[in-house]
Amino acid sequence: MSLLAQAARDLIDTLASWGIDATATPETLAVPGALIAPDTITTSMGGALSITWDIYLIAPDNGDPLTPLGDLLDLVREHITTPTVDAATLTVANHSPDPLPALHLTLTTETAP
Repeated sequence: MSLLAQAARDLIDTLASWGIDATATPETLAVPGALIAPDTITTSMGGALSITWDIYLIAPDNGDPLTPLGDLLDLVREHITTPTVDAATLTVANHSPDPLPALHLTLTTETAP
C-alpha cells in the first residue's frame, strides 16, 4: 500500500473512531458522512508525508440538512479545533444529480514511511 493510501486509511479510521463514517471513494460514501481528499502533500528528506486534507461533511438533501451537518461538526469539534469551516455543496456520484449540502474543513496529518 502506498504511503498516501495508508495516510488516507489512517484518517478514515480516526474519523470512524470519532463516530463519523468516512471514505475517500465517492461511490461508497454513506450520507450523512465524510468524504476526504488530499489537497496539499509535502514530502520530507526522510520520506514522510505531511498532507492537508479536504474533509467534506455531507448531509442528505432532505429539507433539514443543518441537523445532520451540525451533528457531524460536533463530533469533529470534540477532537480538534477547526479554525474555519465553510458551507459548501458537493455533487457525489451514486447519490444525487443535485449537489448535497456540506461543510468543508481542512486537517493536516503526518505519515512516516
